[in-house]
Amino acid sequence: MQVLHTETWVRLNWNDPQLTWDPAKFGNVSKIYVPSGAVWKPDIIIYNEVGLEIGRPSTDFLISITSDGEIQWLYPRTVETSCKMDAGKYPFDVQRCNFIFGSWSLPGNMLDVVSKNEKGDDQHYVDNGEWILLNITVERHVLKYKCCPHPFPDVTFTLLLKRRSLYYIFNLIGPCLLITLLHLTSFLLPSESGEKISLNVTILLGLTVFLLLVAEIMPPQSEVIPVIGRFFAICIVIVSLSTVTSVFVLHLHFRGSRGFPVPRRMRVLVIGKLGRALLYGNLIEKKEERKRTPGENVTLNSLKITRKESYSNGGELSPPPDSPGHAISTLGCHDDYVLNTDAKPPMEDLGFPHRHVEDKSEAEKIIIRDWILVSLILDRLSFVFFCLADIVLVAYVCVHIYMETTS
Repeated sequence: MQVLHTETWVRLNWNDPQLTWDPAKFGNVSKIYVPSGAVWKPDIIIYNEVGLEIGRPSTDFLISITSDGEIQWLYPRTVETSCKMDAGKYPFDVQRCNFIFGSWSLPGNMLDVVSKNEKGDDQHYVDNGEWILLNITVERHVLKYKCCPHPFPDVTFTLLLKRRSLYYIFNLIGPCLLITLLHLTSFLLPSESGEKISLNVTILLGLTVFLLLVAEIMPPQSEVIPVIGRFFAICIVIVSLSTVTSVFVLHLHFRGSRGFPVPRRMRVLVIGKLGRALLYGNLIEKKEERKRTPGENVTLNSLKITRKESYSNGGELSPPPDSPGHAISTLGCHDDYVLNTDAKPPMEDLGFPHRHVEDKSEAEKIIIRDWILVSLILDRLSFVFFCLADIVLVAYVCVHIYMETTS
């Protein structure tokens, strides 16, 4: 329930047979003005008025009386009335606020209340910066209450008001929509940057600030959720899901460094199908070619060192064929050492197995690359999904704006 503040001009007309005279006997005076407190006045009040000035207005305004007993009382009044707001379409809402005029004490058999015009007078209406007055309708009701045996008539003036939504579109909905669309850029950031989560959290904080501003100006109701409330809720849900998705993608991106290989089903579904559908086919083919082409690793099994030994008799002896090779020193090499590249002794002669450490390092790199590729594919899939969600959100806002401008 809201309070409507209105500056009104009230016109009351009634007939009092006791206030008639013959103008010919009184100098052809057919109309006089007297203080409002000098004559009887009907106790017409506004039933749904609120505030401290409930009841009849001040007696400072004059009343006009004609010779045939017709009385007219014109006075301005600031009225505060209760108005039940329908906030379901806020801020694109249209409200109906009533002014219910009737007698508080006299029933219908003693005082009848009717409207002089079939429609309210808006000739001197002053435009409001927040509301547009569409129409003023008048209806007469006759209601019977439990307190009294006779019914009480009343006249109800209904103001049809339409809210001006430009302020809310320009200051709240537009900036909030642009901030929400920024979450798409988090899917374009590389995972190594470490800024994915911080960007989404910053956007969530910005939306929270806007939501607090809207809560201050929005009518407090629990019956319905306004349009702007649903809009902010959708924005927060989208950004929250985007944050959760980014956390999951980061988890997959760095999973390879812990040595967990990509499961076979995930490899088939994500790399095999989704990757090619999301235009990662070239990257997948390069990865497969790298797996098929083994790296050239330099080992010591192709080198054999022989040593010349000199004896006192000047003869030279070569070490036996099965003797172990000696270490190679590239700096300060003595002439007594000869490098024999033709000999290919078994790897056991060098003291370590055939598979060396570099093979294990290459396997770890392959696992890391696989997980990075999986995270890239899921990142692009999330980007496409949230692009569609944002398009639906923009269409939702545009439809309401279009309906508001054309209605």
